[in-house]
Amino acid sequence: MSKIRRRYIEKYLYGINKEVLSSDKIIYVDDYSQHYLDPNGTSRNVSFSGTFTKGDTYKIKNIASDNSILTVTSITPNITIYPDEIIEFFYDGTNWNVSNFGGLLELDEDGNLMPIA
Repeated sequence: MSKIRRRYIEKYLYGINKEVLSSDKIIYVDDYSQHYLDPNGTSRNVSFSGTFTKGDTYKIKNIASDNSILTVTSITPNITIYPDEIIEFFYDGTNWNVSNFGGLLELDEDGNLMPIA
């Protein structure tokens, strides 16, 4: 059994990254699990890079004060995150998926996005 460093667990479970972007954003496997990102007046791409584990989840919120968008390119089709929107992503061992569109949508039993009733 391999050991997991406490520092990594605390960063992942409780860490929040608030960042004003000057270029596209890459989220790595040992990065924070919540990202509050300001595209800084220009629409930016966000991607995941590294060897992720099945069940890894990351939340991304667009905190732009203008109409700049974030586009997550690690998922097909790409997901656009508009200002004040937060979306949660999870890794299923092969692909990235959306698990929650900011509380507006949820997955049904067939894996389709549906409005929350």
